[in-house]
Amino acid sequence: MGGMEFSVKLREMIDKSAYSVVLTARGAGIGQSTLYEALRDEYLLSEDKTISVLEALGASVKERKDLLRLRKKIFTSNLANRSTLTVLVFKFE
Repeated sequence: MGGMEFSVKLREMIDKSAYSVVLTARGAGIGQSTLYEALRDEYLLSEDKTISVLEALGASVKERKDLLRLRKKIFTSNLANRSTLTVLVFKFE
């Protein structure tokens, strides 16, 4: 996914909290597998799910801004990469 920095930061926040991954997922109202996939950098959480996780963790305003900024950077980068790939596919057809 290219979001290793996001995954690492999210893991640090969970480890720093009093909650396990399971309790964080439950508190955020998302599936445990979804959160585990995000922590393994296999899935980028939607903005809504990221906010839910941050709320469940009781993250500070700074932590929220930092993690959401990282998420946006990765999402934008992934979107740009897909656009480039689409152009290349059409160019060679």
